[in-house]
Amino acid sequence: MKPSTLLSLFLFAVSIFLFSVSFLLRDPVLLKFRYPGLIAINLIGVGWIIFSTIHRHKKETIKNITVLFILAAMAISLGKETAFQYKKDFIQSYDKKELATYARHILIGFHGEKELSELLELPVFGFFVTHHNVKGLSVDETASLITKIQAVRKEKNFASAFIATDQEGGKVSRLSPPLQLQTSLGEILADNENLTEKALEEKVNFYAQAQADELNRIGINMNFSPIVDLKFEKEPSPFDFYSRIYNRTISKIPKTVAFVAEVYSKKLLENKILPTLKHFPGLGRVTEDTHFFNASLATPLADLEKSDLVPFLHIAHNIDYPIIMLSHSTVSALDNTTPISISEKGIQEYIRPRFPITTVLITDDMNMGPMIYARGGIGASAVKGINAGLDILLVSYDGEQIYEVLYALIQAGKEGKLNQERLKESQKRLHRLHFFSLP
Repeated sequence: MKPSTLLSLFLFAVSIFLFSVSFLLRDPVLLKFRYPGLIAINLIGVGWIIFSTIHRHKKETIKNITVLFILAAMAISLGKETAFQYKKDFIQSYDKKELATYARHILIGFHGEKELSELLELPVFGFFVTHHNVKGLSVDETASLITKIQAVRKEKNFASAFIATDQEGGKVSRLSPPLQLQTSLGEILADNENLTEKALEEKVNFYAQAQADELNRIGINMNFSPIVDLKFEKEPSPFDFYSRIYNRTISKIPKTVAFVAEVYSKKLLENKILPTLKHFPGLGRVTEDTHFFNASLATPLADLEKSDLVPFLHIAHNIDYPIIMLSHSTVSALDNTTPISISEKGIQEYIRPRFPITTVLITDDMNMGPMIYARGGIGASAVKGINAGLDILLVSYDGEQIYEVLYALIQAGKEGKLNQERLKESQKRLHRLHFFSLP
């Protein structure tokens, strides 16, 4: 095969690759390559078009097809970017008082100072602070970052923000460093199997107080912990890239998980930090990683209520400010078509009747596969969630997705497709949190 033919085939393969990537540039999965990818596709496209024009030969079919794919990649990538910028400009210029109707139901993550400064213009519920936000920072510098967020909110006459993190201890300790790395609650239990209930309570209280002291020092007032999924023995899945629930859980015994997590939650609440029970209804049995894949839980409801649901139900009825993070798994016993995180049937027919009226429901990250790749994307998923009776939409990994979410919510509101009564009910629950935790 001639070198020129090999080169043509290589460039054809590259054009197919760029064409495929162009569809995904605005998706969270390519967040780190979004803008470099956009520039690369269009620079390569322009360069290749110039080259092809100079060396044009009508009989070179592969070259002509390559040009078509590159042109398509350029058009798709630029089209998606233009649509995004339109929505972003629309949101940034929208009346802030009206915007607050929707934004106060969103907890947002961010990358870098520029993105944070833009997001601070939005009256959101709060901000998620994680490892990439504090990389290289000391404890005092992290506290200064959070103080700055609250100061800007005050300048703009917004309510103080909830500042959340994911500090379970052990493998999921998003602020360690700079905070000290603690073991997980499960490791405490594993290392002290023969402790009396009283002694275990003392250890958990000591652990939770140490964590609360550090979180309070930097200004965190909401923690996505404790994890109350049960520890089920199962074969590890090669597609479980991030969840790895088994390594993070407290115990396989529902009552033990309920006891430990309740003690931990009450201690955080004593320190004005809101705990979050996750991941409803429990991901211990699930083999798929909901960061990327749709997950199903086919266990009968009667079995779930004797096992996975025990910690959620017990703790929610025994603490003053219950917050539950809903997983993106589809729970067949409650709704076999829609993930529980945005299921109206699951939330209205099961969760709301069985949990305290004040229970606040937050999603797992809306950037995860089941939400992004659902019909209508993250925007349609957000509308479904609010209509279902959610309180908070977590948009943490890719903060720019907030513009898609807010645009969809605003349009749904204008078209009469948003349940205003549910929004009002939710605002009452969130207002109660503000009275408890914020100045």
